[in-house]
Amino acid sequence: MSWRSTTLLVLPVSALLAVPVPPAAAGQGRGPGRAAEVARTVTLVTGDRVEMRGGAVRVRPGPGRGDVGFIQQSAGSHVVVLPADAARLVAKGRLDRRLFDVGRLVAAGQDDARAATLPLAVTGSAKTRLPGIRTTGRDTVSLAKKSATRFWHALAAAPGDIAVRPVGLPGPRRHARQAEFDLKADLLDRNGRAPGPDSMAEWVAYSLDDPSGIYAGPAGEAMRLPTGRYMVFGTVTTPRPGNAAPSYAGMVDTEVVLDRDRAITFDARKARRVEATTDRPSARKTAWMVDLLAKAAPGADYGYYTFRLNMPPGAEAYASTTAPSNRFAFGVHATYQEPLLRLQVGGAKPFPVDVAYAEGGANDPRLEGTNKLQAVYGGGGTPEELHDVKGKLVVLAPPPADDPETAERVRNVARAGGRAVLLVRDTPGPYFDGDLALPTAVSGAPDGARLRDLAKAGPVPVTTRGVAASPYQYNLYYPTSGRVPADAVRTARGRDLAAVRVHYRGADGPLPSSLLTEPVDVAGPSGGWAVQIPAPTTRTEYFTTGKGVRFSRQLRSSYYDGRPLVQTETRAYRRGERREETMNKGVAGPSFATPPRDENPAPRPAWAFRDGDTVDVAIPTFSDAEPGHYGFGEPSAPGCTRGSARLSKDGAPVGESDAPAAGTFTAPPGAGAYRLDVEAACDHPDWRLSTKVTSSWTFRSAHTSRAAALPLMAVRFLPELDDLNRAPAGKPFSFPVRVEHQPGAASARVVSVTVEASADGGGQWRPVRLREDGDHWVADVQNPSGGKVSLRATARDADGNTVTQVIENAYAVTR
Repeated sequence: MSWRSTTLLVLPVSALLAVPVPPAAAGQGRGPGRAAEVARTVTLVTGDRVEMRGGAVRVRPGPGRGDVGFIQQSAGSHVVVLPADAARLVAKGRLDRRLFDVGRLVAAGQDDARAATLPLAVTGSAKTRLPGIRTTGRDTVSLAKKSATRFWHALAAAPGDIAVRPVGLPGPRRHARQAEFDLKADLLDRNGRAPGPDSMAEWVAYSLDDPSGIYAGPAGEAMRLPTGRYMVFGTVTTPRPGNAAPSYAGMVDTEVVLDRDRAITFDARKARRVEATTDRPSARKTAWMVDLLAKAAPGADYGYYTFRLNMPPGAEAYASTTAPSNRFAFGVHATYQEPLLRLQVGGAKPFPVDVAYAEGGANDPRLEGTNKLQAVYGGGGTPEELHDVKGKLVVLAPPPADDPETAERVRNVARAGGRAVLLVRDTPGPYFDGDLALPTAVSGAPDGARLRDLAKAGPVPVTTRGVAASPYQYNLYYPTSGRVPADAVRTARGRDLAAVRVHYRGADGPLPSSLLTEPVDVAGPSGGWAVQIPAPTTRTEYFTTGKGVRFSRQLRSSYYDGRPLVQTETRAYRRGERREETMNKGVAGPSFATPPRDENPAPRPAWAFRDGDTVDVAIPTFSDAEPGHYGFGEPSAPGCTRGSARLSKDGAPVGESDAPAAGTFTAPPGAGAYRLDVEAACDHPDWRLSTKVTSSWTFRSAHTSRAAALPLMAVRFLPELDDLNRAPAGKPFSFPVRVEHQPGAASARVVSVTVEASADGGGQWRPVRLREDGDHWVADVQNPSGGKVSLRATARDADGNTVTQVIENAYAVTR
């Protein structure tokens, strides 16, 4: 597909998503309801992974691609995520834009849960040399997603006649015939020049009259569009000499009336600097984004169209608007942490070098603690260039383009006896695939080049200081309405922020995790990039405060591999607020106390509800014991979470779902006695507690005139456990037991509760003594001398509603 003006394809939303995005399989062929928080993850042809859940979009860069910027365009289920290095090839016509249309890929069944390969059409002289592909036809291939990063490296360096387009996706359609005019947008970078071959430049016209009208194209090209009003977004990058990360400019013409042919110009020199930083000198930016939002056109099933610049930490950002508009919103958010690695050059004139770990595989080694080393120059890392490097930090200057041999260069240093590697770049990268044999850091700043030049002359003394996890994180968010503010550079002072001391627990052992902290703006959760949390650990997290500033947090597997996750409620913080919180606090099990979080355009009515004759359930089965949290499995990921949901009325089946504890069912309209059985299980090697949860509810229900919460209960076990969720072995052990009703449903007094415990995974059950204590009960258990304790409970209320739940391996005991 070409984006030249003679063959420009206009892509309205109705064409980009020919069918609705399907949720996970559930009862009677339907998925969980509109906000069941079912995630869909898509691996792009670049190797980057994109997750869509409800209104949030999250990007996980592929190996070695942490400094790649992304343009994200979202309008409900229409989502495009375009990596900055791919945007250049899209503009040249070598890549079909649909390769990055995540919503369309999901609709075509090409998300990661349902497909391990990407069907592609590849043409060009060197296509047979591209790795990771299997020929399926004359010009068609199948790309293994696990090889996408290697494929992308080779494609980016291949001859210019190679072109790639998707297979199995609906082609773009022209909009309905009506009056049309040409709209053209020119973009000038921060130097006042047209974008060069290594720059990213793109513009998007969003219709203010038609929610399906979203049209995208490269700079300087005209598009024939229907008459009407548009908000036009443009972005361009500008290289910065001596810095690997460029500057990004996001510019908006808040209203273009297209009643004749028009041409507009976005000039990045007129854009204002945008920044969000902290007054803590040691903190370094780990992720940041700039949001440019347009209120949705009338009749849309979403609230805002989002044009997001998702940038590398070292990039600069600029933004501008032509005029104030009540349909426009702006936001900038950033996270800061203590660097996991610091490097100080010694000698007569010491200086620091900003470095970051290169991200290769899951088990890349790190340089923790304090290390005094000699830095030596190793050229490009070939065996011939590596002399006298044993025990030293070897500074490499690999090729400036995509370097698929980076992992091999690091292995060469390891074979020669080197202690660690520093890659010095003055361009983005390195982009590579594969595990790294040594601790490997990257510096794209001028001080890295300064160290490289010193090392060329002889060994240089350096000191590294590494930590396993940052002891703090700053979460900054500054939203405004109407236009980009006059002063868009903000510095957060520690005393003005809220501070939360957060304890991250393990699960009878370490629980390597990632934390995603999302501002929730007018368009819903913002998405973003996650940071590594090697639980158990404790740290302090800071939050900006003010009108319209809210956050939610999500703790999950670092590798999106199906392990259950814990989600916090969306909340605002007060200036100077101080509090404590625990994540992954046992015992994990079903809970209804925390309602579903905000979604766009509306939150889910309840975790389990009936709307007319539709019964929709999405039970948060793995909720931890901290108030304000809930947890669930990842049925869409190719990982461990599995399960089911079954509904029956008066003993007759209504429907069954193969999604873990979730499903949507069409029930008979008449009143009757219902039974809901759900199951969710996980065999992930890191998830050693609450490995299987089963629950059964009985209740009465009938046709409703609106969405109504079902009268379900959950039994919550609240023991005092250590940072690995373990209790003392071989001793009497007491803990509170509470019964909670689903908010919004009629809640009758609980008339009976029984609890049983098992030390052999449910083979034998023993009754547990319960004592009433005010509004809860206290369970008295004799812990075994080792292993884990499973718990089973049954509760009944005065209306006859019941629940029976079993949590296998609920908590561990110390050995």
